[in-house]
Amino acid sequence: MAKVVRIFEFTLNCDVQAEEFERFVTEELTKTPFASGIQIRFLKCDRDSQGEFSRMYINELEFESAEVRDSYFPMDSKAQKNLISGGQNMAPYGTSFIRW
Repeated sequence: MAKVVRIFEFTLNCDVQAEEFERFVTEELTKTPFASGIQIRFLKCDRDSQGEFSRMYINELEFESAEVRDSYFPMDSKAQKNLISGGQNMAPYGTSFIRW
């Protein structure tokens, strides 16, 4: 089966220091138990010629297969429906992430 990815672009809130967010990702978020079949990565744009992408990050979710992705993000229901079931709780990720 082919792996599939879901990519989110985001810019930090203006009152957030990049160092504080990066510490959160490396020290706190990595300790959060994630659902099986998913890998998460954060990528940082640290410069560009126009200055348009400073403070921009990309969050990439890699799923083992389309079936795994669809079990967590079905097309016909709320995206987090299955993330909070069966001991595969990603709620701390979403709750903590909102401040950034």
